[in-house]
Amino acid sequence: RYADRPLHTVTAMSVNEAAALFAQLAAEEHPHRALTVLLAEIAQRSSFLREVGLGYLTLDRPATTLSGGEAQRARLATHLGGGLLGVCYILDEPTLGLHPRDTQRLIDALRALQSRGNTLLVVEHDESVIRQADWLIDIGPGAGKNGGHLLAAGPTPEVLANPASVTGRCLAEPDASAKRFADASGSDKLTIVGARHHNLKNLTVAIPLGALTCLTGVSGSGKSSLARDILVYAARRHLGLLAPTPGVHDRIDGLDRLDKVLEVDQKPLGRSSRSNPATYVGVYDEIRKLFATTRLAKIRGYKANRFSFNAKAGRCEECQGQGTVRVEQAFDPELRVVCPACHGQRFNAGTLEV
Repeated sequence: RYADRPLHTVTAMSVNEAAALFAQLAAEEHPHRALTVLLAEIAQRSSFLREVGLGYLTLDRPATTLSGGEAQRARLATHLGGGLLGVCYILDEPTLGLHPRDTQRLIDALRALQSRGNTLLVVEHDESVIRQADWLIDIGPGAGKNGGHLLAAGPTPEVLANPASVTGRCLAEPDASAKRFADASGSDKLTIVGARHHNLKNLTVAIPLGALTCLTGVSGSGKSSLARDILVYAARRHLGLLAPTPGVHDRIDGLDRLDKVLEVDQKPLGRSSRSNPATYVGVYDEIRKLFATTRLAKIRGYKANRFSFNAKAGRCEECQGQGTVRVEQAFDPELRVVCPACHGQRFNAGTLEV
């Protein structure tokens, strides 16, 4: 028990409730100085979670059930609570998964870090973050071999007015040719009835078939719960495929109109760090077969799997087909260096000859 409450009732509180409780306890006098310090820390960290808009989460909520946007803001609250000075923070798309309402909260939290004398470098596509930047660097103009050029750099208003900046042109002159699509209200529908999973409050929602539907809402409002945990899992089971138990709902009308369901999510491509887009979409399977049909491969008896990064017979064993070797460093992040045996080519000498 603590403060006349069973411990589990304290951890079951929302961040807002816990912040109020611990702020009250921190204001009281305590016989032990250690307790005063601990309570102040808890109250402060709770307030940081509230600052980034996570006051509704309960303290005992498993981290794995947080949405992408909630996880981003929880990480940010950790740095806000660190109280570090003179640090360069590099954030790669911190608005990923965030609703525009939450984006401003995130920007306010970033400004709080900056106001302490920290430097923030943000890789971002979100318009509101770009417009509120102090200094903007635009790289482009395209991707791959068409990218890598510095188009413009300077105070944000200057870059937005610079005709050489692709980003500036897009923000100054929004694309007037945006297509307008027909109303889908009369089309056939897929109807989810009585969705009650996680944050969903007995929701009934219809999704038109043969149309592009966007599911939007603030971070943690139940978008993934509805789309993945209920619709994807229930549709897969309806089609006789393996899937986890769907989230709580009454029924889904219209599943008989589907013959396949595909989920494209943000999980890493492939099963190992050796995978790449070519292995993932199957291009490499055909390339391996092609190598296996060559004269030298036939003479040596090499089969198609010899030309795989994962096959022990054909890959470089020094780096195990990675092309790089990991070097552990005591107090710094691990370092990756080009493999000294295959020089980054990932295969052994016999395979490389073919």
